Amino acid sequence: MRETRQKIKRLSKGIMFGNFFKLAVLLGLQYVTTALLVRVFGLLGTQLRPDSVIRAFGLEINTVGLSASILSAFLSAPLELGIARYIMGLIRKEEVHFGDVFGWYGDFAKLARSIPFGFYSVICAVFQVALFDIPLSYIQSQLNIVLEDIEKQLVSDSETVIANYGLMDGRGILISLGAMLLVALIATLFVAVPYVYADTGRIFRSVFSSPRIMFRYVWSYMLFVLSFSGFYIATVFTLGLMGVYLLPYFGVSKVMFVEFARRRALPGENGGEEQ
Repeated sequence: MRETRQKIKRLSKGIMFGNFFKLAVLLGLQYVTTALLVRVFGLLGTQLRPDSVIRAFGLEINTVGLSASILSAFLSAPLELGIARYIMGLIRKEEVHFGDVFGWYGDFAKLARSIPFGFYSVICAVFQVALFDIPLSYIQSQLNIVLEDIEKQLVSDSETVIANYGLMDGRGILISLGAMLLVALIATLFVAVPYVYADTGRIFRSVFSSPRIMFRYVWSYMLFVLSFSGFYIATVFTLGLMGVYLLPYFGVSKVMFVEFARRRALPGENGGEEQ
């Protein structure tokens, strides 16, 4: 499978370089739009109703901001589906056009078709908060306990400064890490949903097909994602500049991996958009 992953990345580079500017614009727009919508709606929530907060495991969630974030999921759904369909078209060597991506907003039928996917995105976001964000927040709170203890030692002019990890709740951290790993596994099983849905327009079929497609490739896909670690680190050290290259490269590679797994798991499917 290692050779297959390398082949996928090599073929993806060919597609990416041939359409680099368009892919960089589309995937950059998707990233920036999603981040801005969540940020703007989150600020609106804290400004309009700062007291409307749900507290759980040390994590504070503004209900107005949460509702606005749900709205942002619906607003970005057509763009995500349009980009998915565009990249699949490039991989399948179909005739696709840059403007077709934004046609998902202008075409009423496609816009209506994106609504079920918006609901799916919201459900995924809720599970992510419950099984990833809250455990992550708990782990961070435990690390803060150790850091605060170190700070007290420094203030008291202790001769030796010791990181007292015994202050941390080891069992709680293990449970949190287990929950986060579970999310990663589940997310991998359902990574094919937007691509199957962009083809078929059937949300339940897409949700049930994705685990069938990805089940055999869960660990392989996770290793595939980790193989881009060097680019993730370089993006941080270049203040995001490497991201201009990484976004289209990873975006095409991800879709190509799903296409590979889909053909293996569901050989009877022809792909292409159903009417």
